[in-house]
Amino acid sequence: MNQSHVFYPAGRGFPSQAEVAPLLLRPERTENVVIKSVVISFAVGLVYFVLQAFTGTNLIANILLSGAIIAGICAVIVGGGIRSMIGLLNFSLLLKILLISIAIKILLRQPSESYLAAPEMTPRVMCLGFLGVLAGTAAVRLMLRRHVPLCAPVTDPDQLTNLFWVCFVVGNIAGIIGYFSNLGSVTVEGVSAGGLLGISHFLQPLRDFCVAVAVARAHFSGSRRILLNPLVLLSVGVATAISFGAGSKILLVSPLFYGILAVFAIQGLRHWPIYLLVAGFCLILGKIVFPIINYSRTDDFARAENAIGASVDSKWASSLEVTKRYFTDSNFRAAATIAANESYTENQYFGNKEFGVWFRFALLGNADNLIAPTTLHGSYTGWETIIWGVRMLPPRFLYKNKPFADASLELAQISGLVDPEAAGAPLAFGFMACMYNAFGLFFGAFIGCGILSFVFYYCCIWIYGNASNANIWLLYIVGYWHHLWAEINISTVIATIWQVLIGWIILVASKRVGELLRS
Repeated sequence: MNQSHVFYPAGRGFPSQAEVAPLLLRPERTENVVIKSVVISFAVGLVYFVLQAFTGTNLIANILLSGAIIAGICAVIVGGGIRSMIGLLNFSLLLKILLISIAIKILLRQPSESYLAAPEMTPRVMCLGFLGVLAGTAAVRLMLRRHVPLCAPVTDPDQLTNLFWVCFVVGNIAGIIGYFSNLGSVTVEGVSAGGLLGISHFLQPLRDFCVAVAVARAHFSGSRRILLNPLVLLSVGVATAISFGAGSKILLVSPLFYGILAVFAIQGLRHWPIYLLVAGFCLILGKIVFPIINYSRTDDFARAENAIGASVDSKWASSLEVTKRYFTDSNFRAAATIAANESYTENQYFGNKEFGVWFRFALLGNADNLIAPTTLHGSYTGWETIIWGVRMLPPRFLYKNKPFADASLELAQISGLVDPEAAGAPLAFGFMACMYNAFGLFFGAFIGCGILSFVFYYCCIWIYGNASNANIWLLYIVGYWHHLWAEINISTVIATIWQVLIGWIILVASKRVGELLRS
């Protein structure tokens, strides 16, 4: 019998470790991993090479981008496959930087290097960057192959119940503070940080992670309809309501993503309903969520009502008004869709605004935004980005001069991407482009990306393991980092490394809650 589809009925007793081991994110078998890596990666790389050739892609750019894809797929397999923590993070990195970007260019029959401001250097950075990730992945897997992680798997339904309520309460309180309040924070030039607001930033992901915990609890309790479990519906409903009022695309779909990730981890890709979930998820994301929220950011009234510091009532009123008119007024719906597409003018990689909705999942153009001015002006920043991230590590009450945001805007100003006096939201380039901006092609894109991957993966595996058993905390790491790992800049990667520890802290807290309830 396929272990991945076994359900344990309530009252049967707690399943043994041997029984539950295959049920949550597990690494693929390691036999013949080298041959498997070579065959699969070169096959996919060859397909992309041929398809890019048909679009007229420059030969050198084609070879470099196809080589990056080959290195990325090897990193996925060496990391343990897509059902392991490192493998899935590497797959997300490859998917969102190259696979989707180039696939859309192929559909549009455009050369892959077209609309790139640095058509020669950007493919080189990508190729060496993914080779660095492959090297870092291989090194950490080799070094920690016999390591026993700090956090043991959590499969007991009672412990999962305690874990759920701790995450639900703490995460939603942090979310409310983070989205609607500046309690205990300091404000400089319109940017709020520190105090309860600063603490809430690290605890907010628990709000979404409790969805995955609820799915796992339903499964290990013997429920056959895990997505209709009351705790699953409660966690998704509350998280969606808070995010809706806050007007955030990513935060609105994040609870659904955690649920899909948990179902995938438990049932595997052979469970056909997961594809309906993914299809529905993408449809809701592209056709409803993104247009409504993007319109809220472009419409004068909605933008004013959702401004920083606006009251909860005004944010809710704006979101409800836009949503109501979107579903009841066809003319308004058409105008909202056009306005939403107009908001993607910053991403020019596709040269087609109709594909602008994919800009968060096609990040090659974002990396080019920093690589091009760095190459043109020779504005390499050295250790500036690294030091900036280190300065963001300590709490603000210990270090008063802690930066209020990451280094992306300053990097863009130094590199000539924006005006030196410009201000606004941080820009996302990805750590590969940032490493190139810091130390150049070889020492930055290759050596720097390799070291960063090694350090980050080492911390995760040392605490949680690499999904060699049923470890619910791997859903937390993958759920939180799957997009950030591909998009955020090096200073933010360093500053948010504390996030890796939150899972362990909450695990200890949930055990303490269980002890208090039993006493």
